[in-house]
Amino acid sequence: MKTVRPFLFMIFYLFFTVSINADDRVNEIVNQLKSLSGQTLENPVLFVRYGSGAFDWLAVTTDGKFAAKLEGMNPDGTFKYTIIGDPKEYGLKFDVTLTGVKIWALSKPSATQNITYAKTTAKAAIRSIVGETVSIVTDLTTSLVKDKKNISILQLIQKQIPAIKKSHTRSYETKECPAGGYISSSYSSSSATLIFDSCTDYDGGTADGKITFLKLGPRSLKAVFEDFRYSLDEGELYMPSATLQFMIDYNDEITSFTFYFDYAKNKYYPTDYWSEFRNYKISSKIVDRVIYTEVYGDIRTSCLNEWTQIKTLRTIEQYLYRSCPHRGTIMALNSQTDIAIHFKDGGAIDVVDNITANIIDQYESCTQITDTEPPACRR
Repeated sequence: MKTVRPFLFMIFYLFFTVSINADDRVNEIVNQLKSLSGQTLENPVLFVRYGSGAFDWLAVTTDGKFAAKLEGMNPDGTFKYTIIGDPKEYGLKFDVTLTGVKIWALSKPSATQNITYAKTTAKAAIRSIVGETVSIVTDLTTSLVKDKKNISILQLIQKQIPAIKKSHTRSYETKECPAGGYISSSYSSSSATLIFDSCTDYDGGTADGKITFLKLGPRSLKAVFEDFRYSLDEGELYMPSATLQFMIDYNDEITSFTFYFDYAKNKYYPTDYWSEFRNYKISSKIVDRVIYTEVYGDIRTSCLNEWTQIKTLRTIEQYLYRSCPHRGTIMALNSQTDIAIHFKDGGAIDVVDNITANIIDQYESCTQITDTEPPACRR
């Protein structure tokens, strides 16, 4: 069973969000918020961008019961805030989808300034506060994907939805991307085709390749990837052929998706760690603040150069704002391994040998696996 730990790492690295470690600066901000609000703030604090200014941030607890606006900095280096309190009392609606967080005003516009806050992800960062970058502190789960490049692909798709929905006549355009490169678009009443040429976004992600969108219904779309590559400093994801079918709500937010790869390959920098997928499917949806996920297909990695069959025996369940699943079972089978991975309450994991029914490995939390870099090929 020398392959168990790298195998578990591979699953979590690709498909599960993990806690984002807070640096000292973020802790300072959160502690100050606690003092100002007079509240315990037991839930993680999420920072949501709503403008381009250095201090255009909203701090809100992930349960949506407390919010404060960051307004500037005092001479002593502390931050200026306007305490909003319970967003619901001020007519704020708080919503979480697979691709982001939305907070918007429903009433009392004078109290909230009627701001529509931008979507964010678990990899968001607070930038330009006194000339430095401050990492977000939150356990927010916006998709069952830890890897930033996979989250960014969902964000990339999300950004195209409004234009695709509004396209009723045939049109063509080529425009520059935010940080370099180009994107060429052609639209019709039933489809849209986007061709990316070294198209780089503000987060540093660069896309190359083709995506064709098909309108399946008023709230159902399909994205077909051809020779598509998405790269970041951390690595790259290459998909010669893949399909993403997804549903959107009335706010154009993705509420569920099924991602199917004929073949895909991930590389992780600066290591030489890689993983490949064959006939692979991951489906995910949010219902009542619980994420339900199923995965099927074959995986091969640099740690185990043999195709391993993955099958969901019991749907994986994970609460929003939690780092680990609390229920579900995955089977993994190849010539050397026949195991079941059981996700338990509190984020614990049991790895069971299906032949002997013995527990061969246990973890108190999935973060014991995920809070590391891609592993060398070791147990």
